[in-house]
Order: sequence, then C-alpha cells, then structure tokens
Amino acid sequence: MNVAFDSGGLPALVSKLFELQQNLEGIPINIGVTGEAGCGKSSLVNAIRGVAHDEPGAAPIGVTETTMIPTSYPHPALTNVQIWDLPGLGTPNFQLGNYRELVGFSRYDFFIIAASERFKENHAQLAKWIGESGRRFYFVRTKIDSDIEASRRRTHFNQEEVLAVIREDSLRYLGEQGVKSPQAFLVTSLDFNSYDSSHLRETLAREFPIHRKRAFLRSIRDPCFEIIQRKKTALSSEVWKLALLSSAAAAVPIPGLGFACDSGILLRNLPFYYQSFGLDEESLTRMSVEIAKPVEELKTQITSPQSTDLNRSLLYKLLSASPGMGLMAGGYLLRGVPIVGSVVSGGIAFTMTQRMLNWFLWSLAADTERVLHWLMHSD
Repeated sequence: MNVAFDSGGLPALVSKLFELQQNLEGIPINIGVTGEAGCGKSSLVNAIRGVAHDEPGAAPIGVTETTMIPTSYPHPALTNVQIWDLPGLGTPNFQLGNYRELVGFSRYDFFIIAASERFKENHAQLAKWIGESGRRFYFVRTKIDSDIEASRRRTHFNQEEVLAVIREDSLRYLGEQGVKSPQAFLVTSLDFNSYDSSHLRETLAREFPIHRKRAFLRSIRDPCFEIIQRKKTALSSEVWKLALLSSAAAAVPIPGLGFACDSGILLRNLPFYYQSFGLDEESLTRMSVEIAKPVEELKTQITSPQSTDLNRSLLYKLLSASPGMGLMAGGYLLRGVPIVGSVVSGGIAFTMTQRMLNWFLWSLAADTERVLHWLMHSD
C-alpha cells in the first residue's frame, strides 16, 4: 500500500485496496460470545461450532464459573473464524464497572449477547458499549426449551404463540432500554436444530460478508492513514528550501518582488502537492471511474481549494489573508532600512512561506484522509 501511494497517490492506494478486498477469506474474524455468568455461553459456543460438549476441543461447561479469561475456539467450517467464549458478567472478577476494559471489546468483530432468562439492563448496557465501538451484535436467548416446558402446564398451550410472545417481549424491552434495531434469536444448546437456530445461521451467513469487510477496513484504516501522514512529513521536510528562496527574494529592496516570488513558488509547487496526494483533477477523475461514483461526490469531501482553481489571483488572496500578513507588511516597510531591513524582511518571508506551504500540506493530507474514510464507509 505504501508503494502504491508513493507511486500514484490516493487513486493507486484505492486501487490496491480494491485488489486486496477481492479476497477477504484471509481476513480473520473474531466473534465474542458474552453475557451474564451461567447463561450457557460455553454451551452456545459449542453449539455454533457443531461440537459436542464431550468432544476434544470443546469449550468446558459447568455449574460454576468456568471461563476466567477470554478463550478462542476455531470454527471447523469457516476459514479464519475464531469464536471467543468471554468471561461471564456479574462474577466477582467481572463486574459491570470493569467488564469492558478487562474483556477488551476492540478485539472482536461482532458479538453475540446471550441470556438464559429475560434480557436485563446489563445486556442493554453491553449492547450500547459494543455499539460505541462500532461493532454489531445479536441477542440470543439460550435455554428456551425450559421456557417452553414451563408453558406446557398451561391449559391452552401453543408453542409458536409462546415463542412469539417471548420474542416480542425481548425486543420491546431492549428497545425501551435504548438499543437500536435489536435482533433476538431463541435457541437451546441441547437441541440446536430447533427453534430459531436456523434463522440465526441464515442471518450470520447473510451478514458475514459485511463483518469480514468491516474487519478488513478496520485492519487497513490505521496503516493507510499512517502512509498519508508519512507523505505529509516527507514533503514538509523539503519546505524550508522553498522558504529560503522566498527569503532571498524578500531581502531584495524592490517593491513587489517578494510577493511575486511567493506566488510563483506556490504556483509551481502546489500542483505537485496535489499530484503527490492524488487530489489533482486527473487523479480524481481516474478514481471516480474505478469506484463508479461521480467525481463531484469525491470533491464534496475536499475542503482545500480545487487544483483547477489555482491561479495567481487566488494565491494573492490566500497570502494577503494569512495570519502573519501584518508581519509581512512590516517586513516590506523595513526594506528601506539598510542591512537590518533586508534581514528582517527575509526572515519574515521565510516564516510566512514555510507556514503557507505547510498549511497546504496539512490541508491536503486531511482531505486525503477524509476522501479515503468516505470511500471506506460507502457501498
């Protein structure tokens, strides 16, 4: 990705990301199964994996707290998928106040929040935390066979009606707790082929590509932004040479020479900066074709002046509006003072040109990050 960006700016980097995205099977997916202690998390982990409790490699289950640290188990059929049995919430070691930090929500790509009885405030809080981390989640009511068995004692028993009432009650409560668009599934690990297990499998299969894509984007976000920052730093390290030219011109006591030199330096170098980041008109047009989006949509993410708008009039306006214009004007007034005036004028010009070029670099780097972020989160 670094080589691509150095050779062709943002369009080349986006092209490389598209190429990498063509095969997401190599992207690891981590599923966190969480919930209160004793809700049947470990049994659910085994059921999702299709592993019996007494098989080698099964998550241990028991009436006491068996999961003391997050433990991963590979999915036998899904490549690079790890299902994590997380410690139970509410035990002496894992209280609500420290659970998020101890478990480390950022490690996982999405979550299954399990409950063996009614969903409670703790489950809603877990969902809010997970949502804040940018991950998705599913609610699963385990041990639903116990609810069905208890309902059989009623005079008029209808299994589908009982399941419908439990689903509606669960979704209503979670909605009242502020959970947006919750999905709830009713299962039993003793007979995982019954109740909502098939619906859960279908949902996971349907949305799994989305989770893989999001995991991919999270994995490349920081490296991409680091690449952009390295480019900014590299270009910024050369700014002093251009500022030195501006300083030399400013030291000459000819009215307007320094200002003209400054605008000339900017006109010659700013197009190079646009090309380096891939924000020039040609690069944006090429990228819009590859991603099949109008170039105008790309430009809405750019706050810097468009590369096509660069002209001497715009640069005069930027220079005259810069924060140090008062100092620069003072430098021009001092040019008539022998030696001292030239030194002061040259120093002020050096500072102002350096600041202006660095401002452009920082602005273009921020625009590049903004466009890349927009592309990552668009369809």
